[in-house]
Amino acid sequence: MSAQWARIKRHPVKLAASFRYVISVFIIVVVAGIANQKWHALLVVFVDALVLAVLGLLLQRWRWHRSFKKTPLFREEVSATIDSQSVKLRGRSFEATHDWGEFAEVYESTRAFLLERANNTFLFLPKTHMIQSQADELRGIISAGMKRKRNLSPTTG
Repeated sequence: MSAQWARIKRHPVKLAASFRYVISVFIIVVVAGIANQKWHALLVVFVDALVLAVLGLLLQRWRWHRSFKKTPLFREEVSATIDSQSVKLRGRSFEATHDWGEFAEVYESTRAFLLERANNTFLFLPKTHMIQSQADELRGIISAGMKRKRNLSPTTG
């Protein structure tokens, strides 16, 4: 959940673009409502647009959840080896190495580190199996290897 909120908070323009039709219809109706002085119709349209936006967010979250559940790769146990050069992931069915230069942003919440790649894909490193010294060491590696690191608010953690 915090990974999704990090993406939404970091890329509000992309979120707005996904609601471009709702926003366009809303603007047209608002202008028409103001021109015709029909405030009750404007209120109904505002509530409708708000409901559509919330449903759009819920639908997007459901799609992400469904995609995550369908991909076996995301359900297998993965170990991560992190050094100053790269992040290496190893699971039963794969091995992958990601150099620090591949990552555009790094987010940290109370529960995870989220590394965003330039192509808008993510690497999620949960803190559940990290001891404090490992998390501190990872912060140091990130600070040395990354230009930008953002903290997520503790409430999204």
